[in-house]
Amino acid sequence: MKQISIVCTFNILLCLFSINTNGNNLQKDTVSFSVSAYDGTQLPAQIIYPKTGPSDKIIVFINGSTPYDEKGNIAPVYNDKGQVILQKQDFCIRFRDFMPTKGYITVTMAKRSFVEPAKIPRPTLDELALDVAYLIKELKTKKILTPEKKLYLVGYSEGSIVASKVIGWLKEQPEACILLGSGCSAFDFHNKTWQEWPRTAFYRKTKHWTDEQIRTEYEQWKDIMRQISNMDETTFEADFKNSKPHGFGFAQWESYYIDKEISHYYPEANLIDANIPILICSGKNDRAMPEKQAEQTYDNLVEKGFTKATFRVIPGEVHQYKKFDVFGIIDSWITSGFTSTDFKISPEEQAKADKYAQQEELLSSFNKLPYEGSSSAVLDYYNKVKNTSALEPNMWFSLGVKLFGNGYVKEARDAFSRADQPGDMIQSAALVWLGHLDDLEGKRDEAVQLYQEALKLYPGFPVQHDNWHILLNEEWIQERIVTPFTMEMINKE
Repeated sequence: MKQISIVCTFNILLCLFSINTNGNNLQKDTVSFSVSAYDGTQLPAQIIYPKTGPSDKIIVFINGSTPYDEKGNIAPVYNDKGQVILQKQDFCIRFRDFMPTKGYITVTMAKRSFVEPAKIPRPTLDELALDVAYLIKELKTKKILTPEKKLYLVGYSEGSIVASKVIGWLKEQPEACILLGSGCSAFDFHNKTWQEWPRTAFYRKTKHWTDEQIRTEYEQWKDIMRQISNMDETTFEADFKNSKPHGFGFAQWESYYIDKEISHYYPEANLIDANIPILICSGKNDRAMPEKQAEQTYDNLVEKGFTKATFRVIPGEVHQYKKFDVFGIIDSWITSGFTSTDFKISPEEQAKADKYAQQEELLSSFNKLPYEGSSSAVLDYYNKVKNTSALEPNMWFSLGVKLFGNGYVKEARDAFSRADQPGDMIQSAALVWLGHLDDLEGKRDEAVQLYQEALKLYPGFPVQHDNWHILLNEEWIQERIVTPFTMEMINKE
């Protein structure tokens, strides 16, 4: 969904050292350790110290719904071979690496859903919050978090919901809490309409969906959330999660308990009880936790008389916080005594932000292009980007599909070739399409060679082309090795 008493032990597993610039004492850069949770689960964690010198500021980063480890690896799903596929979560890694450059001791911890991905029952929000509480207690016990140091919690995505629970429980509060997201995913599907749905504005603005498309999506989610409220975990795991059309909304690791609670959990009571400064930071183009939802959390706090909340929207930003603005906003808000989110960005950061802005502009234009027909806009788009490095492999692949569907076969071949990047999840599908094009040109030997390579690289994740009723899975690739691809296979029911 979306794009689940305190006693701890502390075991130092690894210390990495570097020499200070003055050549004197050794300074710890990273300390990895393990926290024993309430049920004995060992949760790997790490502390990253600023290389600039001692710091009195500690940030505990609470990650989102995907199973993460402490280093920013994610295991989002099992593929169709039953394997857990690890990927890097860009924002988690950038946060872990960047905040120490701002002078913060940064602490991260693996989620129990990463450590025990197949465990049933799956975690609750309260359990995830309790894990964070154990981590904080351990930092105090081992005198890493001492009275002279200031603690800040940063919750990202689902972690913003977890953070609101943690600070509602702690007797000794952190100095402040930052919610990168809305801190809330609640919506009353029983009594509200699709026009009130927070995602409606997102779909209109960024995906350019019609009202009919939005209503269809809304009705699916309404049906899902209503059914979840009246079933048990066994039914959810065994039947509902993988059923159609419901399966489109769930990943294999997803928790029934979290999905059930987030539809009606509002964080305001916990945030008010904590009585500490709160920064709610939202991306203008956030789909998973839309700006409207974050704004509602802020408005609810203000209406209840809470005066310690700050709300900041980042223009052009998405849920993954790909811009660097968020780091400057957090640092400025903390160092100003929670009064300002204005910041200055370095030239290096500005260059990265500009590249991101270019990518977002290209993505917005791409979403308007048709998948089939004879649109010259698709060719114009290709000519605009062909001499740049602005597109990621998955975008080149999607562009190749649109070029092919609009009759630009030569350009489609070039786009699929650019998606053929070693190690990328989309590489196998790109090779399949290059094989398709060779088949259409009568180059059967070359096509078979591409299909065989695609089969070796198949990651266990099929690519589905709904408009053509094609599913690029292992079976499809094996069939193409035997039987050439033809245009008659397009639109085959």
